[in-house]
Amino acid sequence: MINSMGNYNTKLKVFLFAISFLFDTSTIFCQDFYINEKSEAAYLNYVISPKWINLNINESYEFLNNSGFANIKTTSNNDKEIVSGRIPNKDYIYTRKLVFENKIIKEYSDIITFFQPCLLCLANEMKRSFKNNPMMQEINEKSYLSAIKDDNELKELFYKNHIQSLNLDGIKSELVGDISDFGFKFSNSVKTDNFNITRNCLLELDKDKIYNFISERRISINEKKYLVGDYNLNNVNQYDLNLMVNIFLIDCKNHNILVKKGKIVTSFETLDGKTLGLSYGINNDNKIELKIDPLKWENSSIPKRWYLIYHELGHDVLNLKHGNGGKMMFNFADKGYSWKEFWEDKNYMFNSYKRR
Repeated sequence: MINSMGNYNTKLKVFLFAISFLFDTSTIFCQDFYINEKSEAAYLNYVISPKWINLNINESYEFLNNSGFANIKTTSNNDKEIVSGRIPNKDYIYTRKLVFENKIIKEYSDIITFFQPCLLCLANEMKRSFKNNPMMQEINEKSYLSAIKDDNELKELFYKNHIQSLNLDGIKSELVGDISDFGFKFSNSVKTDNFNITRNCLLELDKDKIYNFISERRISINEKKYLVGDYNLNNVNQYDLNLMVNIFLIDCKNHNILVKKGKIVTSFETLDGKTLGLSYGINNDNKIELKIDPLKWENSSIPKRWYLIYHELGHDVLNLKHGNGGKMMFNFADKGYSWKEFWEDKNYMFNSYKRR
């Protein structure tokens, strides 16, 4: 059994070494741990799919369920919606949280909680119980010193493995603080081009004299500006459809695509089924006409709204049919879109149009 596990670990390390040359694994693979009943560090690897950055809140339940998480629920915190799931185990609890603002995913966090008895607490109780018993004093003192040693070794093991986990996330700074106390909290972070990574480790002593060891990794997406001319698409009024159409026309000009503006007619009207929007001016360069379903629009994220506008104006202004212009001109699907998808797909559509 020991040999087979050793072979497994060797193969795992070779595999991880190989994929590290192919992918930026800092945000999709990180090795976490808990301390088992034998006071040994046991490693966990719950990989999160890179697709999390494109996730829509409507897809979050299925995303967590497919990753093996159960007890999935949604809670609200001010303007944030948090979808969380748990992987319970007799030795630890693994929780994953997906955080959304305005239907757009902003961050995820993985939290590992495991428990160990406070031996020093038990030793202190024994000292108090037998403080008037001379025969027990020597025994109690040895138990007390042994408990201090064992508890500190446990905390140091947690500290050491947390440092190793920080290194895997590209965080090189050392923790500063006293780990010999009944409780402590450390926080470290690093910023990359696309993400902020924050690592927290926490020790709490509950009322039942049990140590709660908590390790958290929180990955947040760095918000970028998406500019078309002087307009930051994040900040444009999403209920001024005429303005959104005019920004599309500015984008055409920026891509050296000359189009006839025509009369702009836009409206919010209830549409059948799952249809979010429709255009009516294809092959008619004298008119741009869009109808948008108000309820579905209200429940859509900002990048999804822009994706819909650009898709319909791909028909209406550029006279593109489904199947022309890349993914943006694919038959519109009821899914979420990230800013990255929108930006890449609309640029491909414009470049494809110019190549015709």
